[in-house]
Amino acid sequence: MSLFFLQNFKNIRTLHLEHCDSLRSIPDMSSLQNLQDFSCSYCPALITFDDSIGMLGNLKILKVSSCHDLKYIPLLKLASLENLTLSDLDSIESLSPMLDESLDKLKFLDVSWCEHLMYIPLLKLASLENLTLSSLFSIESLSPMLDESLDKLKFLEVICCKHLMYIPLLKLASLENLTLSSLFSIESLSPMLDESLDKLKFLDVSWCEHLMYIPLLKLASLENLTLSCLFSIESLSPMLDESLDNLKILKVSCCHDLKYIPFLKLASLENLTLSCLFSIESLSPMLDESLDNLKILEVMYCKHLVYIPPMVSQSMAKLKILRLEGCKKLRNIPAINVASLDEFDHSGCESLEFPPLTDGRY
Repeated sequence: MSLFFLQNFKNIRTLHLEHCDSLRSIPDMSSLQNLQDFSCSYCPALITFDDSIGMLGNLKILKVSSCHDLKYIPLLKLASLENLTLSDLDSIESLSPMLDESLDKLKFLDVSWCEHLMYIPLLKLASLENLTLSSLFSIESLSPMLDESLDKLKFLEVICCKHLMYIPLLKLASLENLTLSSLFSIESLSPMLDESLDKLKFLDVSWCEHLMYIPLLKLASLENLTLSCLFSIESLSPMLDESLDNLKILKVSCCHDLKYIPFLKLASLENLTLSCLFSIESLSPMLDESLDNLKILEVMYCKHLVYIPPMVSQSMAKLKILRLEGCKKLRNIPAINVASLDEFDHSGCESLEFPPLTDGRY
């Protein structure tokens, strides 16, 4: 298939090439200086791009996906580029020289399903706000990629990079949302989280089955924390040893070997979910102090849980939803003002014995 006819369309702004089964190379595009949006997807025979793709001064959006034989993307000198997506490129092993130069206006970068990609160079992306790295099965380290500051980065997702073993110290002053999921070779989040991420509001760490250590969290702005399917974690200390004064939502689930949760200093906590924590026997010292703003407490399928400390009933005046489900060994709970609850579920708590009914309380 030939694309030389494109030279006659010098004012074209959008060009999408899809399902071009015979296309082997992208020819000289230097005449398309008005092009703003270019995508190339599902071109199974495509091997290379002409270097001119990297010199389109008005290009804002570049998406290359599902081109399984593509081996080379040239150096990008794209002064206007804001959105770059590279997805399902099975033959790409390095993003150098592609990303060796600065892309000063790039805000969104998604690199996904490039299963043989082994190297990403140091990112010089002064305007980058959103970075997704997903299903990069050959990547072992995010250094040198993240060795320098990305001062405007707000969203970082690292997902299903099953051989990733090392994430460097994050110098991300503007980061608000961090997702780390299905990183099967990661054993520690140090040095990654050793420094403060003062603007981080959302942290999700899930399906990191060999993760054993999470350092003390210095996250003054954190509002939502999810820890799920961390099968090697035995304690949430030192992670939660300090106050997280703005934390509103804490969800800990399917951490089957977790035995200890420290005393929670969470003055703003509104929603607490503890689910499928098979080794937890008591919620002390976790709930020994007041959680004055707690509105929702879910304790579900903690099959060895026997004890909930009495402080729970004294300190949760704002509690509206209490779900105790499938905790078969839970014998008693503190006096609870049932009349003040919108929902109270204790299904599957076969051993539960309620205290005497007094003034609307169990």
